[in-house]
Amino acid sequence: MGQIGAKARNVRLTDSALVRVLREAPPLRSDASLPAALPSADWNALVARAQMHGLAPLLYAAIRTRGGQDALPPAALNNLRLAYLRNDIAVWQAEQELGRLLDGFARERIPVILLKGCALAPTLYPAANLRVLGDLDLLIPRAEAERAGAWMRAQGYAPLLDLERGFRERFACEQCYVRGGKQPAQVDLHWHLFNHTHQRARIPIEWFWERTTPVQVGGRTAQIFSPEAQLLHLATHFVLHHRGDGLKWSYDLALLLTRERIEWGAVVEAVRAFGLSQVVRATLLGVSDVWGIPAPAECLDALRPSFGERVQFAFETAPRIEARVVWDAAGISSRRGGAAYLWRAVLPSPGYMRARYKIAHAWQLPFYYLWRVGRGARQFIVSVGSMLANALRLLTRSPHA
Repeated sequence: MGQIGAKARNVRLTDSALVRVLREAPPLRSDASLPAALPSADWNALVARAQMHGLAPLLYAAIRTRGGQDALPPAALNNLRLAYLRNDIAVWQAEQELGRLLDGFARERIPVILLKGCALAPTLYPAANLRVLGDLDLLIPRAEAERAGAWMRAQGYAPLLDLERGFRERFACEQCYVRGGKQPAQVDLHWHLFNHTHQRARIPIEWFWERTTPVQVGGRTAQIFSPEAQLLHLATHFVLHHRGDGLKWSYDLALLLTRERIEWGAVVEAVRAFGLSQVVRATLLGVSDVWGIPAPAECLDALRPSFGERVQFAFETAPRIEARVVWDAAGISSRRGGAAYLWRAVLPSPGYMRARYKIAHAWQLPFYYLWRVGRGARQFIVSVGSMLANALRLLTRSPHA
């Protein structure tokens, strides 16, 4: 336990050092110098953590801008330079693929909004290659999902394995497409921004479609969210999808708060209407704590969460959330739909089972189903305990802390 605790402490200290370098360098600040040189072992660990967080290109740019290369051991500097160059190539490839996607959807007359990294890299960052990109995330109208999917398959993409045919289209908010070969890529087509069914029922996606702005990406005109819609999406994605863990996503928010003019009244109005006060407030406080970029005090005061929002936040941010499947089923408008969702979540189609678990013989299938049900029951019990413990921990705090 002592070794584990010491390791965790060293990770926290290294992350703090990484944050200190990045928050005192462009684009967050332009009037500060780098901190004093760290010992060789610390710099090696810092570079490794920067790579893990997806911040290595930013760290390299910060050090190079301030002329701090001599502070790094040669091996650490070389690893950082290689990470920067690899990301430069990866971003170029992603931009080429994004251009093909935008051209194709334009020909098909399918509206598209750029999401997350592919929207932020060319707009918030001084150079697109400073933002590590993963999947290409696009928002399309729900009515165009089938036609967009057919076009993606025609381009050599294949949808990810589904619990049963059409399950994602019926119950989820996105479909993921992957392409292998010499030009591998993954594209996530979203028709809503929230995975939880009760949030999709409460939060109209039309609100986001009505708040976009045009930008130039690779010589093409594309649409991204307005600063207010971007803030809501990034904040909720950071907390609900990543549990508030990951410096890259909080850095995105710090840049948004620094470089964009935000109409805070519109943000507060939407957040309160959507029941996201606790989520957005916690995100803004976290960005302020980590990056030193505060939100207006009056905005934070206005985002006073209700008891129900605090309970929901506690459940959604627990370390284990497998029990959420029951909550999601209950959020579906019809009982029959909720029952169908829960049934397939627990007992997927035979085709899924054979592909997912690489079942070689038909007689093995019932045993895999039994194993899946047993494992799911254990996970459900552990998850309920985790969610209740997290609720107890958070609800005993001041609601405005």
